[in-house]
Amino acid sequence: DCMITSDLPTGAGISSSAALECGFCAGLNELFDLNLSDIEIAKISQCAENEFVGSNCGIMDQFASVLSKKDHFIKLDCRSLATEYIPADLGNFELLLLNTRVSHNLADSDYNSRREECEEAIRLIQLKNSQIKSLRDVDYDLLEDYRSELSEQTYQRCLYVLQENERVEAAADALRNNDLQALGKLMYASHRGLQQQYEVSCQELDFLVNYAENKEFIYGSRMMGGGFGGCTINLINSEDVESYITEISEAYFERFKIYPEAIKVGPSAGTEIIKLECHEQ
Repeated sequence: DCMITSDLPTGAGISSSAALECGFCAGLNELFDLNLSDIEIAKISQCAENEFVGSNCGIMDQFASVLSKKDHFIKLDCRSLATEYIPADLGNFELLLLNTRVSHNLADSDYNSRREECEEAIRLIQLKNSQIKSLRDVDYDLLEDYRSELSEQTYQRCLYVLQENERVEAAADALRNNDLQALGKLMYASHRGLQQQYEVSCQELDFLVNYAENKEFIYGSRMMGGGFGGCTINLINSEDVESYITEISEAYFERFKIYPEAIKVGPSAGTEIIKLECHEQ
């Protein structure tokens, strides 16, 4: 028998499924002395997502769920699993999630089809470039060489991935340099790529990002998760959080007739085992 409780909203794009998988796996690991490492727990949980749920996701969510470090961001190489922990020094800024309350299901969404489009492009490029294993190995010149052989839609998908990888590197640099304004600009650029090139946003997410972009006290905003709903993540001045929640809630309700859910978050530790004393009744 197992009892599960959670304070994570499901379908909000904040990895509630990974938390469930990894927490349950860590519990089994402890109960039965399986001696699984943190990496093994993350990989097993990803496997459950891929092969049981049917969502062809990468390992990022499960990795973060297990291996996060308090007061740090993770720069993760999803191929080698090389990891850098970058101190989360946000000064007088903090992270605020705004849940659109538009639920999504990655297995039923276009998530898998986006991945298939990118993989199809790789198969085409591999015919003459056997050293290419993924879009990680493709540069702008090589992608441009194959533009005429790709549909415009597939080309834009691949171009987004190349640009987003560069933005991740630039975001890590911005965090190391405590340049929150640069970080914020990258967040907005990331959302526009997700909206216009990868096409996994929705009108509710775009409304929240557009609204934030006009506020000087919000340096950055973007959708997070698999898309088609879920949350935006906002880099916002701490002094303005409460008033902004009130303002955006009213504006969002006026537009969509539902209220968003505000969730304050911060970088914390990953999966941990807490033992409770049980007394028979």
